[in-house]
Amino acid sequence: MENPEKMQNANETCMNNVLAETVRRLLGVMRKELIFRGILFLILGLLMMFRPAQTMLTVTIAIGILILADGIFMLFSALKYQGNGKLFLLLNSVIFTLLGIFTCTSPLMMNVVWIIMIGFWQLLSGVHCLGFRSSAGNSALFSGICGIVAGLFLIFMPILGLMTLMWIMGLFSFISGFSAILLGIRMKRALK
Repeated sequence: MENPEKMQNANETCMNNVLAETVRRLLGVMRKELIFRGILFLILGLLMMFRPAQTMLTVTIAIGILILADGIFMLFSALKYQGNGKLFLLLNSVIFTLLGIFTCTSPLMMNVVWIIMIGFWQLLSGVHCLGFRSSAGNSALFSGICGIVAGLFLIFMPILGLMTLMWIMGLFSFISGFSAILLGIRMKRALK
């Protein structure tokens, strides 16, 4: 008869090997997905930096389609709903549907509206920071001035603000994609 302790050790070793192989396979799949995602982010980053207008309009239309679909599904749900708040659900679904239609048919106008809203937000944030000048010192002054300048820039030059924003987002996307690809390559080395 075999020693029960030896059998338990053999079972544990076998389970550890199976677990290690499962983790290795999972990391292999994750590595491939990470590299694939990195390539997509790299391409998106390049498109945002070198074709910002076309990329912005394409992304805006895609978001408009999502908002429109969400509004339509909300409308069907609201029509089936038999409880309190049905009017609110119907109103919400109509607003989303109209917003989706407007975004798909006028993507540039929608982007300009959003960037102007962001500009007002920055402007108000800058003014708010100036209010903390006495307690926070020069950092609040600097932050407030930067917020006001950025807000005015986005309000009075929204198209240039959109292009700048697309370029910055493209740069971040490019760096993120490049980093993901490098991490995927390093994972391959670690799996060997």
